[in-house]
This record gives sequence, structure tokens and C-alpha cells, in this order.
Amino acid sequence: MADKQLLARPFDPETIRQRPGSGRNVFDYLPGGDVIARVIQATDNAFGWTVDHVELIHQNNAAYWLVRCTLTIPELGSRQGLGTHPADTVDSVKAAETDAFKRAGLSAGQKVGGADERQLAV
Repeated sequence: MADKQLLARPFDPETIRQRPGSGRNVFDYLPGGDVIARVIQATDNAFGWTVDHVELIHQNNAAYWLVRCTLTIPELGSRQGLGTHPADTVDSVKAAETDAFKRAGLSAGQKVGGADERQLAV
């Protein structure tokens, strides 16, 4: 049985990291491992994860991985996540999949608790 309170609990502010974006922008994000650990703990590792689509996109002289996945949590149903990452290393597709998991996992938490999306930034 999923711990719905744990899924809906906002992440501690100290878990939020920053990364540079385009221009001089800086973006806040949650590390993928924190979201994955939360889902594992809240479901006692009883969840389903499928990779539904993987695509390499070439756009504006750059290549990006696009990954669509589905997270299924018993009692809560399924949520899809979409992840992207520049195709610049051999681990890029894995990073895009982790991004998709974060989005699906955070979406499941929002479904349960209606949490403030600013607290659940990916």
C-alpha cells in the first residue's frame, strides 16, 4: 500500500540544486535520485516503470534525447513523464529517462496532495 502522505510531502528546500540555463538564467531542480528514493520508500518498491518511447531528435545543429515513460503506483494509477537531455555523452539517454521519472513521480505526488508545484520543481 502506497504511503500517500509521503508522496505528497514537499521536498526539503536543501535538496533543491541549481544549474545554469540558457543566457544568464539559473534553474532550480531536484536530483533524480531524491525523487526515485521517495517513490521507492512510499511504495515499498512496489511500483511499475515502463519506457514507452525513446527518440533522438536533431534540431538547430544539436541532438537531444526524448524519452516518454509511465510510472504505475498501485492504488494511484499511472502517470506519464517526459524527459529530455542533450545527446552529448553515452549517459544522455539515461539522464533523459531519469528526468521522465522525476516528472512522473512528482506528478503522482501532486495527484495525492495537491502540493504547490514550486515545491516540486524538476
